[in-house]
Amino acid sequence: MTPPYETHEHDVLIVGAGGAGLRAAIEALAQGARVGLVCKSLLGKAHTVMAEGGIAAAMGNVDKADDWRTHFRDTMRGGKFLNNWRMAQLHAQEAPERVRELEQWGALFDRTEDGQILQRAFGGHTFKRLCHVGDRTGLELIRTLQDRGVQQGIDVFMECTITRLIKDGDRIAGAFGYWREQGRFVTFKAKSIVIATGGIGKAWKITSNSWEYTADGMALAYEAGAELLDMEFVQFHPTGMVWPPGVQGILVTEAVRGEGGTLKNNRGERFMEKYDAKRMELSTRDVVARAIYTEVKEGRGSIHGGAYLDISHKPAEYVKKKLPSMYHQFKELADVDITIGPMEVGPTCHYMMGGIRVDADPLCLDFLPRAKRPRGCTVRIAWAETLCRICWCSESAQEKPQPNMPNLCQAVLWMQRNCRMPNVKCLHRSNAPTANSPMNFIATCRTLCRAWSEFSAPKKICIKRSANWKNCNRVCSECARTAHACLIPAGT
Repeated sequence: MTPPYETHEHDVLIVGAGGAGLRAAIEALAQGARVGLVCKSLLGKAHTVMAEGGIAAAMGNVDKADDWRTHFRDTMRGGKFLNNWRMAQLHAQEAPERVRELEQWGALFDRTEDGQILQRAFGGHTFKRLCHVGDRTGLELIRTLQDRGVQQGIDVFMECTITRLIKDGDRIAGAFGYWREQGRFVTFKAKSIVIATGGIGKAWKITSNSWEYTADGMALAYEAGAELLDMEFVQFHPTGMVWPPGVQGILVTEAVRGEGGTLKNNRGERFMEKYDAKRMELSTRDVVARAIYTEVKEGRGSIHGGAYLDISHKPAEYVKKKLPSMYHQFKELADVDITIGPMEVGPTCHYMMGGIRVDADPLCLDFLPRAKRPRGCTVRIAWAETLCRICWCSESAQEKPQPNMPNLCQAVLWMQRNCRMPNVKCLHRSNAPTANSPMNFIATCRTLCRAWSEFSAPKKICIKRSANWKNCNRVCSECARTAHACLIPAGT
């Protein structure tokens, strides 16, 4: 008798096969896990291909002054400082290595004359920072990752829709779905599940997203008990096609503006001068999208309700070389030769910046004895809204040193090594028990506060209070002289 459904078992199940899902699968395989990859459509057909203009990485191949700090600053400013600063920092610091990794795996980037990866200007970036493959960077990225993953041995399940995550008590145990072609049910058993299902673009009529992007992953996680955050942060790319109606919303890459394209209204005015005179067309996407929307609403839009994006002042061969996809896209879909005349463009729903809540640094204080670690013990180092939560688990905290108290010097060394805070110094380098006394703890807190004071952002130190930590108030009152401090009551 044929079973009512088929079952597959893996250590790690990844739902979603775009750039994020494929890279997660490759890393899980490298750690020795058995990996399954489920995609709603065909492998390689992901919205990652819409990252046409390039990958931002402060490699300094074109502008030698560029570094991760400038990239980090640009990212925070672009997000009006509402960003998760730690994730923005990690992105800026690790992006160059990820690009070199793609190159080693076979990605063919455009080159400078001396053979380095070529970088172009992009909206919101101080320097030329976008590593690119013409205007088909996303396609090259997906091709490289899927070739690497398949070669490494990922089990791929295409045209399979996951409808529910399966729980065993409070733990995730697998996923349930169906094959789109037949409608037959399928279950996946897994020790861990990664949700990488993309955004919610199809909630809007005009979008660059294809039919798959219907917020499935967010719904799955929410129903399983996860938290969603920043769901109002939906990005509208300023330049999507507006005519003919059948192609409305299809992306027009930002690379057009990066290569010198100008935006004009129906009066022939470069209207971005009114909205961002310094950066003009290379302002951030939210600014450019609102500018186009305003021009249209105030009667200065194009004939079909957008704005004119013009690259025709550049030599025709240059445009065809740097923007081959855009040249063919407009020629075939709109009967427009972009080397001769302007394109009509308007805002299109493109990217979802909110979603499932995750931690940037889910690390435990490994210098604590395992039996002494509190449940979910993590260190979260932060300058702005994130709290620095240091868990202390000693049985008592009297003036007399206790041998089972955590070594604060090790905590400081951990911060130096993992949090890019080389200026943090430990006042007590000895590993003797006396280095762990409450008085030395206070001195170390002062040291950390002074280190944080070097950064121009609000500072907060939170110390999770153990039920038996008797000197918490004293510690926080000392820290409060140099930084804001708060107590989190025991059990929270």
